[in-house]
Amino acid sequence: MEADEFRAKLVSWLDTHDLSPGADHSFDAQVAQLSRVRKALFDAGWMRYGWPAEVGGLGGPAVLRAILGEEVATRFLAEPGIYSMIEVLAPTMISYARPELAADMVPRLLDGTEQWCQGFSEPGSGSDLASLTTRAEQRG
Repeated sequence: MEADEFRAKLVSWLDTHDLSPGADHSFDAQVAQLSRVRKALFDAGWMRYGWPAEVGGLGGPAVLRAILGEEVATRFLAEPGIYSMIEVLAPTMISYARPELAADMVPRLLDGTEQWCQGFSEPGSGSDLASLTTRAEQRG
């Protein structure tokens, strides 16, 4: 599906399906809302466009995922920061995991069954990545 056609059909679908969040804007409510939105979008097929068939996607260019994210964000259906983790974590899983692991796990991220995040803990810095230091040693 071409990008313009995708956007038009998506906008029409979103206009007829109420996915707006409730009054609670706590972090837990935002995470629950994200799961709700992803499930609805996945069940309707929208969340699957732009992802390879090997991980439950419907194929197509990655720009379709960007259009979906833009529509979700501009309608305030999900907090953009936590929504964007999909675009960080799923491509990494697809690129570096064993294919059977990616095929098992990525659909659960896309359909809202699971929430993923990145966690960092580095010696001497903990989770403060801005305080990381590096050094080099010449050997040989």
